[in-house]
Amino acid sequence: MSSLLQQALMEEKRIQLESRFGLKKTGTRLDELNIILPNYKPQEKQAHFHLAAQRQKGIKGGYGSGKTYAFIAEAILLAYVNKPIPIVISYPTEDSAIASGLPVLRSLCKDNDIEFKWTKDSGSFNMIFGAGNDNIGKIILIGQKFFKGVTVAAVGLDEPFSQKKETYENLIARARSGKAVRQEIFWAGTPEPESMEWGFEFFERDSNDKDLFTITVPTYENQYLSKGYLKSLENTFDAKTKEVYMMGKYMSLSQGKVYYGFDREKNVLSADDIDYKLSDKLELIISFDFNVDPMTAVEVLIRENKLYQLDEYLIHSSNTEELCQSIITNLKSKYDVKCLSLIITGDASGRARKSSSFGKSDYMIIKEWFLNSGIKFTFAVPNENPAVRDRVNYTNKLFEQKRFYVCDNCKWSIRDRELVGWKRSSSNIEGFHIDKSKKDLSHLSDAGDYAAWNTMTITNEELQERGKVIVGRREKRY
Repeated sequence: MSSLLQQALMEEKRIQLESRFGLKKTGTRLDELNIILPNYKPQEKQAHFHLAAQRQKGIKGGYGSGKTYAFIAEAILLAYVNKPIPIVISYPTEDSAIASGLPVLRSLCKDNDIEFKWTKDSGSFNMIFGAGNDNIGKIILIGQKFFKGVTVAAVGLDEPFSQKKETYENLIARARSGKAVRQEIFWAGTPEPESMEWGFEFFERDSNDKDLFTITVPTYENQYLSKGYLKSLENTFDAKTKEVYMMGKYMSLSQGKVYYGFDREKNVLSADDIDYKLSDKLELIISFDFNVDPMTAVEVLIRENKLYQLDEYLIHSSNTEELCQSIITNLKSKYDVKCLSLIITGDASGRARKSSSFGKSDYMIIKEWFLNSGIKFTFAVPNENPAVRDRVNYTNKLFEQKRFYVCDNCKWSIRDRELVGWKRSSSNIEGFHIDKSKKDLSHLSDAGDYAAWNTMTITNEELQERGKVIVGRREKRY
């Protein structure tokens, strides 16, 4: 081929690309998608996802809901509008990036006549939108890893909550290129309640505020799925599993759920619905559970023989002193402490003296901090903890009777109540031992249980009439 003919063909291709991709900065994001990916037809909720202008947005859904195609289409759009500044897509592993992400990228490009080049060694997927480097849309595919050095225009995460939170935090910090036309954090995911270590709050409800947009797409809403595919999923899952993997809901799949009495619809309240700040006198419980990592406590209001958990305290890599400081600071910021009737209780193991604290027990340290704070308090700490079965059964009874509520700001405690399960033996038989294999699970619910059990005589009218003492040791008021 002569050089003149080759130049003519290249010029013809350049004109064709400019004609197609010479996008004017007007119209909606769907208009942009229609030019770049004319054969991609987003369904209603996918379209809402693309139209969202928030810096962070996520599309959630069940298997086959179409969230993956919407996720990749968004990536291609962002690579175009930000060209030649790269965007990054992170997957749980490098293998899943190649097995899940790459085929959809190739498919969308081929279906929409976009020329591309894939370089496996660097994970670079480059799309040609015109002549010269400035018209190359660049996507970098990675398995979750610490990404450094390069600042990018946007970051996408596939199944972000199956990745480490540190990966997420590292990547969103990279989406800050000053030359980017559109900075964005976008993700797509299916809930995995038994394995997720973080991000469960994104699945509680859809969001559409100034910073975050999320939307849920059930499998059934994908009009392109065959009836055979839907039937195969339905035959695979039981009713509970369908709610997670076909409806995209976040709920426990454990058959050995400890807090079976807890129901999010019945036992979770908005903190704004409790007018505790208007009361002349407040009876509060601060209940501790002692653990190396995390340190935890809950704040519970007693009112008319009912318990309302108003706040939670969870601090990693901490100690009793730091936890006390956090609690006292929070109490003073929220209440007139002169009007507080405060009960301190919790795990009885905190009475043991520790060599690491120069012979002091956790409760000795707590007492010192609260004495120095000027907040009046009473200890209600038993000499020993109740049997796990007894205190769990009592808590479940309170939930069922609608006498124990958790405020919606206590997100980790709600997660505990929904996901904590019984530990199974080698013969797969449930016993009355709570599964402690996940370090962030069970500690806040333990603290809440101790708050309820150790103050039982205050909230149970029948026991008040009998004069029965449940707490084995109740010290004077300080």
